[in-house]
Amino acid sequence: TKSGTLLFIKTLTPLKYECYHLVFSEDGKSGKLNNANLSDANKGTTLNALAVSFDNKLLSVGDTKGNVIVFNLSDKKFEYRLTGHTARINYLEFSSGNHFLASASRDGKVQVWNMDDFNAAPYQLKDNDKFVLTLRFSPTEKFLLAAYADGKIRQWPLDLNELATSVKTKINRNFTV
Repeated sequence: TKSGTLLFIKTLTPLKYECYHLVFSEDGKSGKLNNANLSDANKGTTLNALAVSFDNKLLSVGDTKGNVIVFNLSDKKFEYRLTGHTARINYLEFSSGNHFLASASRDGKVQVWNMDDFNAAPYQLKDNDKFVLTLRFSPTEKFLLAAYADGKIRQWPLDLNELATSVKTKINRNFTV
């Protein structure tokens, strides 16, 4: 829980795959995941990252091939396969207001999807050739922090005008959004 209280421990043996990331929904109701069949949507790859949306409606999983798969937890069905990464997904994060889903990958990219339209192209954020290890949205959803394998932490603005200003100062060009 947010207060740090341990709700329960359950051992799953034997595990078929290595496990790198565990997640609980914000209200501690992890039982929703028990009957979701993730293998049918992701044959031939290992799942590497998991995240549950703050409204407990969506589960996202990232695999070793760079795919992000989104499941509807209400009916336990596959919803979307999000692409664009070329390497393993290291971390997934939903924003607290359920407006964005972000992925961190070994390809050095952060991708951010607008949850109102998963069919739209994501923001692709990359200024480093090192693996992106983890990320975190600010509570206000105004920016995203990304931690890289070389020890650097990058703050990415999520507002398009701020992002354009940030890029403009780096390459000394004028952009309008």
